[in-house]
Amino acid sequence: MKPSLIDVAARAGVSKSTVSNVLQGRQSVSPEIRERVQRTIEELGYVRNESARLLRAGHSRTVGLVVHDTANPYFTDVARGIQEELSRHGLLVMLCNADSNPVQESAYLDALEQMRFRGVILAPVLDPSHERIRALRDRGTSIVLIERDSALRDISTAACDDVAGGSIAMRHLLDLGHRDIGYVTGPLQLKPYRDRLAGAEAEIASRGVEVRLRVFESERFEDDGRSAAMSVIAAEERPTAVFCGNDLIAVNVQRAATGAELRLPDQLSIVGYDDITLADQVAASLTTVRQPRHALGVEAARLLLADAADPTSNQTVLLAPELVRRSSTSTAAPRLGGEVVS
Repeated sequence: MKPSLIDVAARAGVSKSTVSNVLQGRQSVSPEIRERVQRTIEELGYVRNESARLLRAGHSRTVGLVVHDTANPYFTDVARGIQEELSRHGLLVMLCNADSNPVQESAYLDALEQMRFRGVILAPVLDPSHERIRALRDRGTSIVLIERDSALRDISTAACDDVAGGSIAMRHLLDLGHRDIGYVTGPLQLKPYRDRLAGAEAEIASRGVEVRLRVFESERFEDDGRSAAMSVIAAEERPTAVFCGNDLIAVNVQRAATGAELRLPDQLSIVGYDDITLADQVAASLTTVRQPRHALGVEAARLLLADAADPTSNQTVLLAPELVRRSSTSTAAPRLGGEVVS
C-alpha cells in the first residue's frame, strides 16, 4: 500500500495540516520541522498526486468556478490564475456566471453537486449561506471561498485584505489634504464593499482630524455605480475627492464628471479599486488600489487541492493590496461658496 499523508504526519510527529503546508511551500513552518517532514517523505517514498486526491472515486475531473459577475474584468484575472494552476494537475475548470443573482448562484451550486464535480471555488454574490456551504462539504465536495469570512473557520478561503485596501485609499486622499470625501459603492450587501468602507473609516479615525465622509450607494447590482456617480456630481456641495468601491464604478464617476464639464483631478480626485486594465486606459488614468488578482486565483486553486488531499487542512490566505498612483488624484483645492476653486 502506498504511504499516505497521514502516514507521513505520524512518522514525522506532526499534524496533517503541517505536512500539507510543507508540500505547498508555506513559510509558516519552521526550517527544523520542514526538514524533518521532507526527510520522512523521502524515507517513506511518499509521492504527492494532487489530481488523484482531488478526484476521489466516482467524481468528475472538473472543478466548478462560480463567480458573481464575469462582466467585471477582476474575475477574468482571478479565473485565469485558477485555470492555470489546476491545469498543471490535469484538471479542467467550468466557469459559472451568477450574474449578480443569488438564485442563479444557488442553481449553479445545485447543478455542480448533481454532476458530481469534485470541487467548487465560489466568489459569492452575497454572504454565503453557512448551512449550504457545509452541506456541500458533508457530501464530499471540496470547496474554497474567494472571500474573507471569519464565521466559516472550517472552510478554506483566499481573499485580498479589503480592510487594508480601504485604509490605503483613504490614506492617500487624506495625505493630499482632502477632508470632504465620498465613498461611491455598489450594494453594501456585498462584504468587499463593506470591508473597504470599514478600512476607510478606520484610517480617518486613526488620523484624529475632522473629515466629512459621505456614502453614495448604488443599490442595484447591475448598475456598476452609475446612479451613485450621478448622485456625487449632482450633490449641492460635491466632495473634493471620492474613493470608489471598484474601478468600474470609478470609470462611471469619471464619465459623469466629464459630462458635467468638471476639470479632473483639479475639481474632483478619484481613487478606484482593483487596477483592472481599463484603469490605465481612461482619459485621466486612475489612481487605484491594486489587488493581486492572478495570484489570488492561484492561491484559491492550491487551497482546493489541499482541501481535497486533507479536508481538515482548512486555511486562510490573505493577500496584501497596494496603491498605484496615476493622474486621477491631486491635492485638495480650496472651496469658495461650496464650489472647488482651482
